[in-house]
Amino acid sequence: MTFSPHVWYPIHETTTRGWGLNPIEDQRLSGLIMRVLAGLIFLVLGLALLPAGSAKPGGGVALGESELLQKREK
Repeated sequence: MTFSPHVWYPIHETTTRGWGLNPIEDQRLSGLIMRVLAGLIFLVLGLALLPAGSAKPGGGVALGESELLQKREK
């Protein structure tokens, strides 16, 4: 939709003039808005799931480098 060279919905050829946009500009703007909002949703979900993906499979938290060295010294 964002990069389409033609109007997808011919009805918009008469309704977008009131906003100062031609039909292609209106279609590209709406496609861009939808793309950005969808990207934000994926970003938020990805950041929310990041801590769960970095945990150890056994349920514990992965040890840092200094904690591993302390365990080896014991």
